[in-house]
Amino acid sequence: MVVAEAYAPFDVTVESLRVSQVRYVPGRSVTTEFRATLRWPDGTKTTDTVGASSGRQLAGPVAVVERAGAEIAIWRYPHDPELPGLPQVSDPDRLRSTLEEIGIEPAPVHLRRRSYRATRRAALEVTTGKAHLYMKVLRPSKARRVHELHRELSPVLPVPRSHGWLEKGGVIFLEAMEGRPIRRLIEDGLPVPDSSRLLALLDSFPAPAAHHVRVADPVDRVPEHVRFLSTLLPEAADRMAPLLEQIVVDEDADDRLIHGDFHTMQLLTVDGDISGLVDIDTIGIGAHATDLAAYLGQVSVLARSGSAGPAFRAHGRASLARFDERVEPSSLRLRAAAHVLGLATGPFRVQEAAWPANTLDRIDLVERWVASAKNSDPAVFS
Repeated sequence: MVVAEAYAPFDVTVESLRVSQVRYVPGRSVTTEFRATLRWPDGTKTTDTVGASSGRQLAGPVAVVERAGAEIAIWRYPHDPELPGLPQVSDPDRLRSTLEEIGIEPAPVHLRRRSYRATRRAALEVTTGKAHLYMKVLRPSKARRVHELHRELSPVLPVPRSHGWLEKGGVIFLEAMEGRPIRRLIEDGLPVPDSSRLLALLDSFPAPAAHHVRVADPVDRVPEHVRFLSTLLPEAADRMAPLLEQIVVDEDADDRLIHGDFHTMQLLTVDGDISGLVDIDTIGIGAHATDLAAYLGQVSVLARSGSAGPAFRAHGRASLARFDERVEPSSLRLRAAAHVLGLATGPFRVQEAAWPANTLDRIDLVERWVASAKNSDPAVFS
């Protein structure tokens, strides 16, 4: 076992290991996140996150094990080689001094890890006596742009205010926002903001400027997703091949500033109204339909299973009818199909026990969106 070999020189025993996430780029690299139970020399046991990656040159605090001519880099959270600021903000003592530097009263400090994607990003929640912040940890090369987006847009949009950032560490300190995500309201059977409120929020985005980047159109990534899914499920390759010709849209002329990853977990609500818009890393220039299609695509996936499925279908039907009035219906549905195709990689990435079946279910949903584009019907949410 590669992870056990990396820990053996330190007299640490790996007692159990479970894959929790995989990022696979066929022919290039594999990065895997494990949940590991470790027994230390003094007999104590800990449950830790361990990362491993091959096919990439990673510097920093990693152990390297060679297998079949390939080098595999291994590290223990929070010592991610691509996220150099993560150890600093994961240690309460080091964090206290950092908070003082940006003008936050640090005592007492309560830390909670919210999310982690090995070598890509992490999010931690910190509360003190007077402050409640989210710390977004990114690769340093990406952090400046995200920090500046928050500083630029928080005066005009309900996005978190940035208290500052660590340039070398890639950490951004964001004000926590009040509210519950729309997804949670739907799951709990509670009223949600009308889709016209969603459109009004998107319409309130300022005009794009020269420094804004272009958002990748999900349609442009269809070949990439088809190749990846065909590698994972060769038996479905012939079924997916027609999607390359079916999911094609005319170039839009309505370039504007868009969120880029607009869905029900990004929208916070208080008393039935939108109180916040989060995860704005993806904001940039693109087609209005891209945001609307992303929203519909995610809702259509959530509508496929679970006790809240009927509520998601009802919300999806209402949103689709309203969005059809705003953008060209066929293009909207094809972009939704492209977005769901990207989501079809999710069951494998998080290593769901039934990931092959769940992936095929999402491919079926892609095909339903494509079929719906032919007559602009709402059958996806039936």
